[in-house]
Amino acid sequence: MQESLKTLLKVAVDDASVFPPAAMDLTGAMLAHARIARSDTGWMLGRFVVPVARLPESKSLAQEISLGEDAVWRISVILGGGDNEVDVLGRIRTDGDIMATVRARGSGPRFFSVEAVEARLPRDVQATMKPERARSFCVRCVEALEDAVPSSVDFFVEGSAEDDSEEADRMLVEGLAEVGGSARFGAKIRCGGTQPESFPSVDRVARMLVLCARHGVPLKATGGLHVPFRRMVGEQWHHGFVNLLVAAALLQGNVLEDGEVAECVGEKDPKAFSFGPDAASWRGRRAPAALLAKARKQLLVVFGTAFPLRVAEGVESL
Repeated sequence: MQESLKTLLKVAVDDASVFPPAAMDLTGAMLAHARIARSDTGWMLGRFVVPVARLPESKSLAQEISLGEDAVWRISVILGGGDNEVDVLGRIRTDGDIMATVRARGSGPRFFSVEAVEARLPRDVQATMKPERARSFCVRCVEALEDAVPSSVDFFVEGSAEDDSEEADRMLVEGLAEVGGSARFGAKIRCGGTQPESFPSVDRVARMLVLCARHGVPLKATGGLHVPFRRMVGEQWHHGFVNLLVAAALLQGNVLEDGEVAECVGEKDPKAFSFGPDAASWRGRRAPAALLAKARKQLLVVFGTAFPLRVAEGVESL
């Protein structure tokens, strides 16, 4: 495997296999995660994603399921949602109590670490279309989780599912851009799911990449991302994780104009992409290794999938 592809995919894959459409039971999902972690493709794995209610159980299981010598279970927690800000913040405070208890429990070697949390913007906050309301919500979330997570936690915020308009995306990203503090706030975009409407258009995915690059906001893509390149699966076009990662790198390096990003995201020909020892390319547009690493650190920092083994198998075939 070429080094450029390894740079692009190192610790890039968050394992969301307990969520639909995989919907594995927690024990089975953690055993499968551990098998991948100990395999030749374990270097791709990022965090294991769990709903907050399953966090205590997942920590207990992690004591019995080893990822390998000195390896730590890196966890991303999905927080509770709701329609309005008051209800959501109330649930997050309760979630924080669960997380604080888990964080404080036990002693000895460190084997389980909550590194990220993920939440959805309440509908009433998004309806205002005011970035300052999104910013205020994020600040209040951090305050509610003060004793539950490390101060440097990654906090990914997804827009309300009912509105995927340009105005809503802009409001979210602009709000996240100026939260401040030691936590790293990023946007989250859902790229697929169990229903056709869960799959956003190429233009919307490209728009989120452009907005996040413009405002210096990290992005997490999730859902439906288990094929390397854009292609039809059944009766639905799926986004390719290689498309997104290469597009992010070329955008980060100003190799692509904003209007060209959708062409890369929507590319259906795998032969349009190439990977060498020191660069990745799309139709002759070249992203050197340093640019790939920078894009992974600052722009498209991770992607989630319910089928991490399929991702690993897809990468091995490249």
